[in-house]
Amino acid sequence: MTFTVYTFEVVPGQEWILPADEGHFEMFFAMDGKVISDWDPPVMKVNREINHEERFGSDFPWLDEHVPFLRKPATILLKYGQLLLSREERFYSDFPWLGEHVPFLRKPAVEALRHILLQYGQLLPVRGEEVWLFNATNVLDALDHERSRIVYFDDGNILAIERHVFDRGRIGTAEIFKLPMRASPVFVTDSFVEQVQSAGLRGVSFKALWNSADL
Repeated sequence: MTFTVYTFEVVPGQEWILPADEGHFEMFFAMDGKVISDWDPPVMKVNREINHEERFGSDFPWLDEHVPFLRKPATILLKYGQLLLSREERFYSDFPWLGEHVPFLRKPAVEALRHILLQYGQLLPVRGEEVWLFNATNVLDALDHERSRIVYFDDGNILAIERHVFDRGRIGTAEIFKLPMRASPVFVTDSFVEQVQSAGLRGVSFKALWNSADL
């Protein structure tokens, strides 16, 4: 039986969720898989309107996982252009988007998935919206560094992973995990994706990164 590893993926027109204090972006990127016992809920706001000026007139680091490190030029960010050229309402999402490293869930998603999520992390409340942040605390050194295509900083830390290859044995039966790296995406496997789909949750998508059949 094949085995697939996914990340969450933003859907065109999906609702976003943003912190009122831009300083909290760094807090989200710094989450490294540790249990948070002194959580101070940030104020968050679901962005329900597609706003061209808002996205291109700021230096927000949430445009994608590489921006905080590379600050991609606007020509590359234009891949989002079709979403931003007009002012319109975003569609409802049970997983309002901030990034693949910090999933946010509305109440229907929490109720449907709590029994899985609490095996692999924490559900942390926020202020301003009835939404929870999932802090994944299951950290696995499951990346096959030899077969993956990885861009490194000069100090040897990982800057970006251009092609993921995983060690199936190190993942085991885990349904959710992170890698031991800064701003690691939250990775999920077939079982989790199937339960999201069977629960009928809306406005959520997954990107398949690696399949065991590829070996």
